[in-house]
Amino acid sequence: MIAKPFIAWSALFVACSGLAVLAGAGQDQDRTPDPRPNPTKASQLTAPLPLVVLIAAEPEYDSPVSLESLRQSLDPARFRSVLLKPAPNQDAADNLPGTKAIDEASAVVIFARFQRWPSAQLAPIERHLKRGGGIVAIRTSTHAFAHDAASPLSSWNSFGPRVLGAPWIYHYGHDSSTAVTIDETNRQNPLLKDVGAFTSRSWLYCLNPPSTPTLGTFPPANARVLLRGRSLDKSGAAPADRPVEPVAWTLENEWHGRVFTTTLGHPDDFKNEGFVRLLRHAIEWASEPRQETKQPKDQPSRETK
Repeated sequence: MIAKPFIAWSALFVACSGLAVLAGAGQDQDRTPDPRPNPTKASQLTAPLPLVVLIAAEPEYDSPVSLESLRQSLDPARFRSVLLKPAPNQDAADNLPGTKAIDEASAVVIFARFQRWPSAQLAPIERHLKRGGGIVAIRTSTHAFAHDAASPLSSWNSFGPRVLGAPWIYHYGHDSSTAVTIDETNRQNPLLKDVGAFTSRSWLYCLNPPSTPTLGTFPPANARVLLRGRSLDKSGAAPADRPVEPVAWTLENEWHGRVFTTTLGHPDDFKNEGFVRLLRHAIEWASEPRQETKQPKDQPSRETK
């Protein structure tokens, strides 16, 4: 059974012209966890290794376990890393301590759902976006934020379509799975090295519903689709009325930052070596230094009137 759409589209896209309002934002006073120390004496005598900040801010998919496993799989000779989690527990949606670490980050890995972080904690994320910092986004991050419509931070609710290239519309139910294949056009993309077709336990997100009014094309035309998925029902059959959808892609956002997004992310996906390898490739790609660019006239902190 198809789940009903969660997002009110008219409200979402009104917010898309501004990502956040940080008026009155102070310095984040949260204590930042110490990143993993540099592993070699030689590296400590030179510039610090690139920092990857991973954010596990949703309780449905056990993201703290999955992202800690991903963090441990990163090469410590190439990256420092730190994992941020909500406080006081994983169900908290309004407090993410330690976001100051993002000011050092070469890439941010985000696995979040319906968060309402205050402006001081959002400010480092905004600065990361504005300087063209890399983003690796997993599954529910298409609906990472759910600020009240009257909040000056409600424009963050457009993070999915504006920054990642897709919103959340609906999925095909928890008893379904997804047959994942390589997009033939981009088969030679370096991010797909040693990644093959597999079956994901993730229920497919429908991004381009054929039976509803046009909401747009997701991901946008400038994206490079790496993986596509076909929904499988409980019996393993592929219903004809469920279209093949992108499940992993890359793009350059409006601030010239590298973005990798996947709508996969069930805990079982992190047991698949190919999927984890893809995420590591994406982190390496998103962490590569970017040239300085002029800031666009529409800054992400501008409030939508």
